[in-house]
Amino acid sequence: PNKDNIYDDIKFRYINNTADSVSGDIFDLQGAFVGKMAASTSLDQGDYLYWNGKNSSGELVKKGIYIYQLKCGSRVYTGTVIVAR
Repeated sequence: PNKDNIYDDIKFRYINNTADSVSGDIFDLQGAFVGKMAASTSLDQGDYLYWNGKNSSGELVKKGIYIYQLKCGSRVYTGTVIVAR
């Protein structure tokens, strides 16, 4: 994120056919909590979670590798995302 409104956030689109809630968190490589993903819905993109590259205090995070964790009911999906500037 560099505030040019081009690729300043990452979106995780999903289809949820259950009544379970969907949430997402971001962690650093040491496992420390960085921030929560926000949920949104749009007509052209459907349901998605997104992260704007900011920590829970609203500050832009440092460039580097972060871990995302998506939860839906008892299921947990993890992966990595790279923040570059």
